[in-house]
Amino acid sequence: MKYDFTTIIDRAGKDATAFDGIGKTVWGFEPDKAKPGFDEIPMWVADMNFATCPAVVQAMEQRLKHPLRSCEKRLRSTDNGPVITK
Repeated sequence: MKYDFTTIIDRAGKDATAFDGIGKTVWGFEPDKAKPGFDEIPMWVADMNFATCPAVVQAMEQRLKHPLRSCEKRLRSTDNGPVITK
């Protein structure tokens, strides 16, 4: 599977500390505000800076079709639809 690591996704306003936390102190590790004359460039590298793999999104969509939201780890799908095993 070929994956796109080049598309830039705007993280501003999406609760990303590297972007929205610049110059703020909430957790204690937010980036400092840029000095006058410099731009703020978030330099953190995290998996959340890339789009979610399509296979993960598809698996989540499939799971969300089931009407129950619980911690049942053995919930699975078959060709006959969702089933809960004991």
